[in-house]
Amino acid sequence: MAGTGAIDFRAARRQVESLGEVAPEVRQRVFAIWVGLFDFADDELRIEVPARVLSETLGLSRVTWTEYRSVMVAAGLLRVGVGMRGPHAQVLELVPAQIR
Repeated sequence: MAGTGAIDFRAARRQVESLGEVAPEVRQRVFAIWVGLFDFADDELRIEVPARVLSETLGLSRVTWTEYRSVMVAAGLLRVGVGMRGPHAQVLELVPAQIR
């Protein structure tokens, strides 16, 4: 995948850890899931996989996936595009923390 070498995973972890109102175990899980999402991303870091597939593959319930996705958005590591109803996936975009 193009561009993954420029991602500062330590900075991304700090972004998640800065969410002090989120329980520590949730922050740790969210970071691990964010890293795992790179397996679903295309070269532009977009993910067009149905939430059902993501949650099943990651071993999460749909409710838990929604919660973790919200934390990733709050941490600035994920953007959620406009979802389409039916068989179409909601477009997600990974926002990598960049090496400074």
